Amino acid sequence: MQATSLEAVGSPELLKAAISLLEQLIDELTKQVFQLPRAVAAAYNKKAGCYLKLGDVENAIADYRRVFAIERELGSPATLAFFDFGKLVTEKHRRDYFDEALTALDAGAKYLGKHLPADTFNLFGIRSLIAAQKGEIEKAKEFAKVALEAAAKDHSGLRYHPTAGLVGEKETTFYKSVAAIAES
Repeated sequence: MQATSLEAVGSPELLKAAISLLEQLIDELTKQVFQLPRAVAAAYNKKAGCYLKLGDVENAIADYRRVFAIERELGSPATLAFFDFGKLVTEKHRRDYFDEALTALDAGAKYLGKHLPADTFNLFGIRSLIAAQKGEIEKAKEFAKVALEAAAKDHSGLRYHPTAGLVGEKETTFYKSVAAIAES
């Protein structure tokens, strides 16, 4: 909880302090007799987010890969790191990680259950950006249209939680990039 609070402030000093706390947590969790792999995966995911805010892409990627290794052992995702990783590699144009991002998306999507509009938006938005960066323009447009259809929904499809999982922020770079592909 302290690391999350420090990350929320976002200054470089506090982000580094959050990383240090998360490293301590990971160390303690991995020393326990009854390890908690989901908690370790969540800590690595949070740590990756801190590294991203510091602009340290390489360490963020390394921590996302640690999350995926734990999740492969578990046989299911413990986090939504597959979305964050996919957005990272598309934003930074890291073609060397596109296949890994798509594999992580496929693995994560299997366990999402009923896809909420935001999940569908992220899944197809990331696929759209990767396809566009690979030069697969028609495929990119198809994915972008599915993503934007999901983003336009005003009902989650859940009876008792009609606004859960809707795409709220449409002024993000990610949203604008997907929209630009659909319009091209």
